[in-house]
Amino acid sequence: MESSSSLSLAIVFESPGFLRIYENGTVERLIDRGTVRPSSQDHNFDEEKEGVASKDVVLDPQTGVFVRLYLPRLDVTDAKQKVPLLVYAHGGGFCVESAASPLYHSYLNKVATEATVICVSVEYRRAPEHRLPVAYDDCYGVLEWLERQAMALEGVSVDPWLASHADFRKVFLAGDSARANIVHQIGIRASQRKWDGLCLQGAILVHPFFGGQERIASEVGRNAQVEHLFKLVDGDWSTAGEKKKKQQKNSVQLVEQRISKRGVLIAFKDFYIWYIRFFCCLKDCEGARVETWDSLVNMQLWKIIMEGIPHILYT
Repeated sequence: MESSSSLSLAIVFESPGFLRIYENGTVERLIDRGTVRPSSQDHNFDEEKEGVASKDVVLDPQTGVFVRLYLPRLDVTDAKQKVPLLVYAHGGGFCVESAASPLYHSYLNKVATEATVICVSVEYRRAPEHRLPVAYDDCYGVLEWLERQAMALEGVSVDPWLASHADFRKVFLAGDSARANIVHQIGIRASQRKWDGLCLQGAILVHPFFGGQERIASEVGRNAQVEHLFKLVDGDWSTAGEKKKKQQKNSVQLVEQRISKRGVLIAFKDFYIWYIRFFCCLKDCEGARVETWDSLVNMQLWKIIMEGIPHILYT
């Protein structure tokens, strides 16, 4: 809801139903689901009933970047049971949502329970206050933090959940929408260095958000509803910042990534069709459906089409 002060200010940028920027620099996020506390701050939390414990760990007090850890219920007879790590961060067009939002808190509770993994949900700094590549840097910094946790070098404050239960040889990256874009970017960066404590096993891009300066064939001549969504996307791309690596036809550098397994989850009713750009980069298909990924740069790459599902409503 607009405040009385914002009503008197001129709007200099707007993505309808999504975000406004006023002439004094005030940012109004029109999608705001609030936040929920982790279980460590919930006095009514019942571990036997809920099954997943959660807590926030601040990585940088100056920037406010933190991770929310989700620890599933493990075998009580094995105090040192190790499970994989899933590094996840929220979508929201780089501009909205939070690792503490009820949507993602509920979702990652389910993921931790059903997959028996420790989820590491990243709270990165958002545009337009922090333009890209800040979000890329924040999320890559989480991998560097996990590397220090795995190495447990002298002077490093090691989290007890990770020390006791994280299998650093099985680390997976995942993200939805804009975060899927971030997963791709940090996958490229992570492949350019040697990790002594981590082994990156796979990446999952859920309803990936890729854009570009010019329309590709599949984006031309869409109906009014889709054109409205493109307006939001175009505004979102420009708001996120000029430094962002927009995914043009030949800019997805898959060959530079050493993560051996990748999954792309596609919403059948995703009118944003951002994933088409990803396919175009891989197969030069100009919007055609790609069905075969075998032998693609000697990597395992698969896709799942989620029938009847619109963008990010799978949660």
